[in-house]
Amino acid sequence: MPRVDVISAIASYLEAGMDQGKIPSLSTVYPYPPKITKGTALYEGQPPGSPDGSVIYLYLSGQAETRISTGGQHSGRKARTYKLSLICYYRWVGSKSEDAGLGSNQFIDGLTAWIQADRNAGTEAAALGGFGPYAGTGTIFSWGEGPGPDLAGPDITVNSMFPRDFGGQIMQVFSIVEVDVIEILAT
Repeated sequence: MPRVDVISAIASYLEAGMDQGKIPSLSTVYPYPPKITKGTALYEGQPPGSPDGSVIYLYLSGQAETRISTGGQHSGRKARTYKLSLICYYRWVGSKSEDAGLGSNQFIDGLTAWIQADRNAGTEAAALGGFGPYAGTGTIFSWGEGPGPDLAGPDITVNSMFPRDFGGQIMQVFSIVEVDVIEILAT
């Protein structure tokens, strides 16, 4: 599969989590970071008067292939592992960093729970639980399940910065959530 399909499938899966209310405060998912993002993009998907909102930018920062055995002498495949960064901006309208920290933690908890909810990011056959425009494509073998065959490492890594004050009116928390996305190639 092309990288384009992988990033599109992940974006579609995250948008489903947003639409279903599984990722609190998420307003917009950008498969490709735009040059300029309007501040209103953080609140577009939130109910009127909501004090918070967030955006996620997706970025594939690496790619590697490993030969794997799927059983038998002639049934080898390649596992292609992508390093995916979910670049997250969370904003809270208000002056208390405690409120921004709490809201940001709820957003990150919802995001990681949504990643854990479906290791195939909705791309399995509908009969197996897949949904959305990439159901049945098998685009994502796994994500949020570690760095790939025969390797040890974290499943999901979250790094968040201290809440930043914007003139006493808005608090912002920047986080990067890193996961490996694995695709099995028929080669």
